[in-house]
Amino acid sequence: MKKNRILIGLIFLLLFCINIGADTDTQNDPLVTKSYVDKIVAEQVEKAVAEQIEAAPVQSSSFIVLHMDKGTRIYGDEGTEFILRSGEAYATVGTNGPMIDVTAGADLSENEALIKNHLLLCPRNDGRAIVAKTEVYIMVKGNYELRSN
Repeated sequence: MKKNRILIGLIFLLLFCINIGADTDTQNDPLVTKSYVDKIVAEQVEKAVAEQIEAAPVQSSSFIVLHMDKGTRIYGDEGTEFILRSGEAYATVGTNGPMIDVTAGADLSENEALIKNHLLLCPRNDGRAIVAKTEVYIMVKGNYELRSN
């Protein structure tokens, strides 16, 4: 009789252990491993970084060459520099004034044609832009945003 009680107790213990083992590693299980937490956190961080990259304007600390199709606009932030290398383009005026042609030492008026190889400076982030009249190659240094029409 004592052997049967021990045997029945062992069977219940075995069934209890099997039941606990079957529920592990599920979404309802509050106990998780470090690797699981690391995986979830890494996925969330990657998603957040990707969203920030998409939302942020492009920034360059040295001149880069960009190709612009006809009608494309490039907007500069404060201190962004431009040099028109080929094609035809014109400047637009922002809410606080025009873009500066540093080489000529003059302000650019609305729709004024740009001169190739002149250094242009955008003093404020207020809607000042360069618009491509034809296919254009332009050098840019600083924060900028391209918009096609």
